[in-house]
This record gives sequence, C-alpha cells and structure tokens, in this order.
Amino acid sequence: MTTEQMIPADPALRRRALWLFLALTVLGTLALLAVSAHLREVTSRAVMQRWLWGVVGMASGGGVVFGFYLIQLARRVLHSGQYPVPGQRVIRDTPVRRGQAAKQIAWFALAAAGAMWAFSVALPLLIWRLLRLLGA
Repeated sequence: MTTEQMIPADPALRRRALWLFLALTVLGTLALLAVSAHLREVTSRAVMQRWLWGVVGMASGGGVVFGFYLIQLARRVLHSGQYPVPGQRVIRDTPVRRGQAAKQIAWFALAAAGAMWAFSVALPLLIWRLLRLLGA
C-alpha cells in the first residue's frame, strides 16, 4: 500500500486564477469586437497588413515567452527531482511526483517549449509566404 503525498490547493491562488481568466476573457472579447469593427472600415491593404503583422508578432512573442517559462519549470523540476517543485502553489490538490515521473514531466515541458518556439518562428514565415503567394 502506497501513500501519495499531496500538495493541497491554495484557495487564494485559485480565486486569483479564476478572476484572471474571467478578466482576460472579457477584455479579449471586447478587444476583438473593437478591432473587428475598426477593420471593417479599413480599405487600405497596407493598414490591414500592419494589423496582421501586429497580431502575428503578439502571438509569436507570447509563444516565445511561454517557451521560456516551460524551460524554467523543467529546469526546476529536474533540479529538485519532483513536481510540483518545493514551494510551488497549486490551484487544485496535486499529487507529488518524484523520480522518473518528475523527469518525464520535465522532458515533456522541454519538448513543449521547443514546439512553442518552432511555431513562433514558423507562424510569421508562413504568413509572409502566404502574403507573397497572394501578391499582397
């Protein structure tokens, strides 16, 4: 019989995460409505391309930043030998994984970081190529 060590959920962190999710959802929806209303009025191809490259830049930048976070998390997991790492707060009761299970999580995080970076580089290249093919 094994007894797993559990890290209890942090209610304050859970509330903060929920409020952040709700706020970002509302702000994102409002931003999409405002931008789409503005872009319906735009007739200049150059203005549309500037908006497109701004969105692509934000998406790619977000992917790069998230990739760095995943690498930092993987390094901490590999160094401590457990996930969640000591002192990490969680939003739900989480079993502590040690040894090989923790290493698998760390390697998965590294692979996900590599994929995020690859997509962050590929997206602007694909958009650029598509615009060239369309003659824009």
